[in-house]
Amino acid sequence: MSRWNGSPSGAACGARRGWPSTPPGLRVPARDRGTCRAEDATELYYEVDELPDDGKRRRLRRKAEPPATVVFCHGYCLGQDSWHFQRAALRGVVRAVYWDQRSHGRSARGLAHADGEPLSIEQLGRDLKTVIDATAPEGPLILVGHSMGGMTIMAFAEQFPDLVRDRVVGVALVGTSSGRLGEVTYGLPAAGVGAVRRILPASSRRSAPRWSWWRRAAGPPRTCSPA
Repeated sequence: MSRWNGSPSGAACGARRGWPSTPPGLRVPARDRGTCRAEDATELYYEVDELPDDGKRRRLRRKAEPPATVVFCHGYCLGQDSWHFQRAALRGVVRAVYWDQRSHGRSARGLAHADGEPLSIEQLGRDLKTVIDATAPEGPLILVGHSMGGMTIMAFAEQFPDLVRDRVVGVALVGTSSGRLGEVTYGLPAAGVGAVRRILPASSRRSAPRWSWWRRAAGPPRTCSPA
């Protein structure tokens, strides 16, 4: 099981002063932001950028097929604000979900961890499932993860292979790892590697290989339209 012994507080991580997550002039309406509760009751914060209404389809009273939703998962010691420029470029183009992982950004500190239980990457995968259930309960999914966010996606795939097979049509993993980070030397001598490993999050150092799980869960490639 992948664990770390200490996690950042929401106040310390993922909050960059003067760098709003939403582009200037494009604030998120109250109906498009909210919270959901993980299995241990930790409050997870999310924001949704919806597509513009299709007035013609609404006048004809046709039930629209749910659009593809892109879910962005940030990395360790960051927050949804780290997707600022991607969000500015994609606003109005795709339906997108941005969320703060537990103990990061606007989400609460993990309650189970506060009670002394070690936090696992598997838990983060289940947190992602909770956010998907709250923000995109139907329709195709495209998952984007950076660093720890990529590990979160792979843990999600390992635990919910049927959902991945049925709904996930695309994945982007950015600067992440499927495990065995303990074997990485960073080009440093042994003494330097020891120092680096002492300061790395234990979740990253101990994460188990997951890519084979993802390939089995995802099945053959598929295509979809963004709307």
